[in-house]
Amino acid sequence: MNILVVTAHPDDAEIFCGGVIRKYVKKGHRVKLIVCTRGATGSPTLSRDEIAKIRKKEAISSSKVLGAEIVFLDYEDGYFFYNAESVTRMIDIFREFKADIVFTHYPEPYANKEHDVVSRIVSDALQFVFIPNVKTDHNPIKEVPYLYYFETISGVRFDPEEYVDITEDMGIKREAISKHQSQFVWMGIDLSDLVTTKAKFRGYQCGCKYAEAFITGKIYSKNYLKSLLP
Repeated sequence: MNILVVTAHPDDAEIFCGGVIRKYVKKGHRVKLIVCTRGATGSPTLSRDEIAKIRKKEAISSSKVLGAEIVFLDYEDGYFFYNAESVTRMIDIFREFKADIVFTHYPEPYANKEHDVVSRIVSDALQFVFIPNVKTDHNPIKEVPYLYYFETISGVRFDPEEYVDITEDMGIKREAISKHQSQFVWMGIDLSDLVTTKAKFRGYQCGCKYAEAFITGKIYSKNYLKSLLP
């Protein structure tokens, strides 16, 4: 299968679903990370260009740990909006990659504007991937991809529908996150501890040591009687 993980910032994929990414890769599926913004606000001291370059290098290193491909859309932090251009570009990305599954942020306007913008763009773009009269550089695809929302940064207002046991892949998830050292300083928290604590909590909920949690994005006409999670 072709799996796309669409996120707002360079470290989001690893934080929210690094374990699932690794599980898909081990099973032989193709996984591509789509990073929408440059992450250029992620430093209290460096210029936008300086921190953006650092974060791109960190993200490339992290994607190699997971075994995933990575693409940067290079929108500017703080100036990335839901509009015709961003939705059309996302439609074309889905068509070019022939995505079977798409992961993205759960809508959370109370917490992070860009997470919410990406969520809206992805969910709306999926409605048009098969429609011939919506023109992009690539041809429409026949099947609308499955959509999964990963949880919010602290799990607030997120009621999981499905869980994935990532116990065997927790070490790789932590290693991938460790590549984003610039954000350990900027955010003032230990990201590894954050994701470990959250994964342990989700594990308690579903009966394993570590887990990641998801909600299915409901798209008209899709068959939700089966799960495509690894």
